[in-house]
Amino acid sequence: MLTIIMGKACSGKNAVVDELKKSGFKQIVTYTSRPRRRGEKDGREYHYISQEEFADKMKSGFFAETKSYNVGGKEWWYGSPVDEIVDASRDDKNNVIILTPKGVSDVLSILNKHFSDCKTKVIYLYANQSTISKRFKQRKDKNDTIQRRMDADNRDFRYATDIANHIVYNNDGENIENVAKRIIKHVSRNKQTE
Repeated sequence: MLTIIMGKACSGKNAVVDELKKSGFKQIVTYTSRPRRRGEKDGREYHYISQEEFADKMKSGFFAETKSYNVGGKEWWYGSPVDEIVDASRDDKNNVIILTPKGVSDVLSILNKHFSDCKTKVIYLYANQSTISKRFKQRKDKNDTIQRRMDADNRDFRYATDIANHIVYNNDGENIENVAKRIIKHVSRNKQTE
């Protein structure tokens, strides 16, 4: 089964996925053409590839979904490999991926159209605006970056509740282990009823 986590910037997606991996979930690592940030490792946060490699993979149908962001005049691409998504959603074990709402819609469209035996659960990891603002400041992001990310997320997540199977809250003061346990409980309960 594939658990899809979607959430705005600073909602705690990566921290939750790290907790899920401690409980045996396997993460699908997505691809990006953006440069690595300090402390990131190729194959852990993302597969970092060049703009040209990304374009070649797009043309070949390698990705189930892609998204680009214009950052300071540079275009950064992100994408998820279709074969890994299909394999993970057919697997009896727990798998997880982080996607945007558009990415979720694109992936579900492909799976529903071509792979009816796939199992997915979409979790919307929700954090309120004050929590997100506080976490951005703790990360020491620049004000223009914070505003750009929050504006984009407010547009991109307008219909997130419509495509989610379940909403899990991760506001200020939440214990990340407990947040992950709530996701595991929801996924386990749904696996038992299928």
